[in-house]
Order: sequence, then C-alpha cells, then structure tokens
Amino acid sequence: MSTIDKNLSSFLDIATDSDFSIHNLPYGIFSDSTDGKRRAGIAIGEQVLDLSVLESEGLLSLDGGSYFDQNTLNAFIDSGRDNWSKARTTIQTLLSSDCDTLRDNTDLQQKALFKQ
Repeated sequence: MSTIDKNLSSFLDIATDSDFSIHNLPYGIFSDSTDGKRRAGIAIGEQVLDLSVLESEGLLSLDGGSYFDQNTLNAFIDSGRDNWSKARTTIQTLLSSDCDTLRDNTDLQQKALFKQ
C-alpha cells in the first residue's frame, strides 16, 4: 500500500478547502459542451482532467489497451489493481508542480482540462 506524500502539490491553483486535491482524484464520466461525447476524467480542484486526452497523447498507458475514451469506467475497473495504481500514480505525477509535461504545455492543458 502506498503512502501519501503530504508535500505533493499541483501546478493548478486549487483552493486549500477543495474536496478534489491532488490527493483525492475521483474518477467519473463527463462530456464537455462542445462535442457532448462522454468519456473518463478526474476532478481536480474546479476542473476536470480528460483522461482520454492523456491516453491518446501516450502519457497514460496501461496494460490491456485503452480505457478512457469510453462512456463507462467498466473496462478500467475490470483491468485490476495494478492498472488502478499505475493510473493514479501517473495522473498525480502529471498534475504535480514538479512535472513539466502538462504544467508547461498550454496546448495540452487546453485539450485536457475543462472547467467543472
């Protein structure tokens, strides 16, 4: 079981009283107003991170194929704990203030982050 790194912080501006900090990243299905397509994301602060974008950009690669460009999380849930842990660790790393992959790429941010 992994331990929580209390020093881990996100490059995103997240209120200290937010339910959705970098330590609590709930999965869900969402659609944005431009295309209406349902897909997987996680809440972070006041935003949703589109996991299908991370997957299509090769930043979130899990065993067994693609999971996040679907309208349910069933396949991801069925993929097992190893994939769950790998996904959470990868997402936290990409959102961390120490990782420049998403932090310094405004084009990727515009594709992957949506206001809740």
